[in-house]
Amino acid sequence: LPYSLHSDNHKNFKEGFFRRLARKFGVSQTFTEPHSPWQNRAEPAIGELKRYARKLMMATNTPIRLWCFCYEYSADLLLILANGRYDLQGRTPYEAVLHYTPDISEYVLFAWFQWCWYYDEITNTKQLCRWLGPAHHVGQSFCSYIIKPDGECLAQSSVVPILDEDLLTDDMKTNMRKF
Repeated sequence: LPYSLHSDNHKNFKEGFFRRLARKFGVSQTFTEPHSPWQNRAEPAIGELKRYARKLMMATNTPIRLWCFCYEYSADLLLILANGRYDLQGRTPYEAVLHYTPDISEYVLFAWFQWCWYYDEITNTKQLCRWLGPAHHVGQSFCSYIIKPDGECLAQSSVVPILDEDLLTDDMKTNMRKF
């Protein structure tokens, strides 16, 4: 639990159940002035997250209905990357809060909305899909969210990237267009 919490001046944080929980666990609370978002350091981070996710979606021509996957991926990625904030002293936000270096291996294997193969257990064949980020709370490690050609999103651990030279073949280009 954090020792202290600085949040905006909304009544959900100042009154009721949240306030009782904070008092119960000894979490000291401070608040921003009303209508003063610049006093909350989370506000610029949220703006950065939105900009990054929008850039990713536009660069990869991601359908708008997948915004929630992209925003989750972007938030996870920005959390484990070091930024230029002086008070973090070159550490990632994740490391500053949890006191250990994050594992980035899930994010090195794939890029957002990358073309991939997954193993379809029903047909016993590899099928084309797009990668939507790691599924941290589903399955084992390296489980990923994917979208299938029919638009169904699911978590799979049998996902492998497609080689760049394979993406250039005429057969693959046809399959990608159909997708």
